[in-house]
Amino acid sequence: AQIAAQLGAHLIKVKLPNTSKRDFVLRILGNMVEIEGISQHKEGLKGFHRKIDLPANVRTDRARAVFKNEVLKIKLPLGKNTPQPA
Repeated sequence: AQIAAQLGAHLIKVKLPNTSKRDFVLRILGNMVEIEGISQHKEGLKGFHRKIDLPANVRTDRARAVFKNEVLKIKLPLGKNTPQPA
């Protein structure tokens, strides 16, 4: 997973190869993002489970996620009084 600071938000990018939108579940639990699901391979279905620690002071209640071309992007706005990235 990649975590990048943007103006006013953090952006998390996670590659989910061989996975469609209906094959995984995204949860935000406290200060962690959890992604669980199945991916389709030549050998058959394989389960996966990933946990990503979130940066401090993000607004999880305002998170937005987009899944396109096997990449999940999660945008988390910064909380109030958080210094902006340089």
